Amino acid sequence: YRICFYQHYMMEKTDPIFDLTDPIFIPREEILGYSDIFSRGALMLTDYSSTQFDFAYLKKPIIYAHFDKDEFFGSHTYTEGYFSYQEDGFGDICESVSATVDKIIDTIRHGTYMSEKYKKRVDEFFAFSDRNNCERIYEEIKNLK
Repeated sequence: YRICFYQHYMMEKTDPIFDLTDPIFIPREEILGYSDIFSRGALMLTDYSSTQFDFAYLKKPIIYAHFDKDEFFGSHTYTEGYFSYQEDGFGDICESVSATVDKIIDTIRHGTYMSEKYKKRVDEFFAFSDRNNCERIYEEIKNLK
């Protein structure tokens, strides 16, 4: 396994805090964008990113690193909304750095697959699970007046 660290585009404007030249990281020039990362990725580690929905749609495992929940929701513009990570989330929630590391190791050790519990949530969350989204969008656009 190799790490693909793909930070939010707004974070790219800040001073780098990671040495992305370390051999464990996939070089940025090898990454074609989110769809490339998602198709190649075996596991997603995220905090509160909405990209989780795209990864979940592929029914690949997600781990939420929520060890800063109080600080995050207390000092950011992002607020808790309709989506409950506990009730609706597509993966395990880790509330400490050590729990997050342990969960990553455990997931890799036992196979990077999404558990049935979270597959069921994916199936209940998304209206469609097929390859016809483009066709549906095309048909809706044609029906616009």
